[in-house]
Formats: sequence, structure tokens, C-alpha cells
Amino acid sequence: MDILLAAKDYIQQDISYQVIKLSDNKIKIVIHWNHTPSAGHKIKIEDVIIEGDEIKVVYKKHHPKGDSINCQVITRPTDSWEGNINGNFDKYYITLACK
Repeated sequence: MDILLAAKDYIQQDISYQVIKLSDNKIKIVIHWNHTPSAGHKIKIEDVIIEGDEIKVVYKKHHPKGDSINCQVITRPTDSWEGNINGNFDKYYITLACK
């Protein structure tokens, strides 16, 4: 698998991501919420919009409910998306949007 962008990880505030080329017309996007204080935190990709070499990833952070019981341990919640792309570009430009 080849990484499409120049560097492996990119950090935008407390979210990092990777873009992985699976085949000529298929990619995988992985997002990570860096260093959450408990296992109750989750991140979910809500939508991926692809227009040429621009990819917009819409995600949502889920915090644990106040009365929930979770292990207090530093975690790194992750979610991924796989999909087909049209065209073969050397670089893709990623925009992250929190919902």
C-alpha cells in the first residue's frame, strides 16, 4: 500500500489522519482522535465528499455520558472509510470538518 500524501500523518487540532491507496481507484481514510482520557470516547466518520483531488471528511466526536462507567486510560479512538475514487492524482488535499 502506498501513502498518497507526502507524509504519513497529518494533525489538525487533536485529529490526525492517513490516506492509504488500496488500488488504482480505491483509497482508505483513517482518522484518529489523539489522546482521549477514557475508553468512552469515540470518533465516527459521518461523510466523505470527493471532488477531483479534494477530499472532505466530515466526522463527529462522541463523548461518554456523565453517568457512564469507563476505564480511565489514555486512548486513541479511530474510524476508517474505504471508497472508490475517479482519477489518479499524485496528491490529495484533505479537509476535516467536525459535525
